[in-house]
Amino acid sequence: MRNRTTSRPFTGVEAYRITRFLSEGIGQRVAESDADRAAALFIADLFRGAGLTVSTQEFPLPSGGASCNVFAYRGPIMPESYIVVGAHYDSVAGTGGANDNASGVGVLLETAISLAGVALPVPIVYVAFGAEEGPHAGSKHFVAELSGVSSVIGMVNLDAVGVADGMEIGCYGEVDPWLAAHCQETAESLGFHLTDTHFGGKSDYASFADAGIPVACFARTDQPTAHTPDDNMSLISQQGMAEIGTILVNALVSLDPGMWMTK
Repeated sequence: MRNRTTSRPFTGVEAYRITRFLSEGIGQRVAESDADRAAALFIADLFRGAGLTVSTQEFPLPSGGASCNVFAYRGPIMPESYIVVGAHYDSVAGTGGANDNASGVGVLLETAISLAGVALPVPIVYVAFGAEEGPHAGSKHFVAELSGVSSVIGMVNLDAVGVADGMEIGCYGEVDPWLAAHCQETAESLGFHLTDTHFGGKSDYASFADAGIPVACFARTDQPTAHTPDDNMSLISQQGMAEIGTILVNALVSLDPGMWMTK
């Protein structure tokens, strides 16, 4: 069967369903807990359902326990050069973390489903990071284990993307902003207004930027419910996630190798 050349429409239906299951079906997902492990297994199963090869990467935590990253890609082996699209699946204690960050995982997984079978200009490795809350332990471990950072062309981060207000796509640090600029231009071409394009190092993208890897950070305006029990499904907008996902899918399928080969 030939690869499709266009993606499936990103409706937000799957993203919303996944967000609900993670935040309510599994609940609070504190790193190294049973719920944390259940979330990792759930994510791995959905990646496999999208026809991707799944790998896990366990890493130690300062507490002495462990968590893991779950990543997925096409074909039997990791591509040599690729873009990471990532979101963390853990939450802090006392909250189901619907927006922070079950929503990011929902958009991550629906993106993988939407692009299944699409001929892409650059390979993608989808990564669900463990233990972002606190030390960004999962993403730091992923970057540390790279055989060479040059293999990662760029990293797109999805964190707290579940509400409908204040669309943000930003860059961070001193890295080349080409990937963030491409995603920003894609958003604007689709008629969206961005409220912030310059981020502090508050999520997993910082681990990549600190290693010199270009990043694009998708988020929504900060919510006062973050890290509280009020971070629940009452906040979550299927349409809001559909908007983020539509921008991301369009940005990924419209990448031009010249954007980074000349950097």
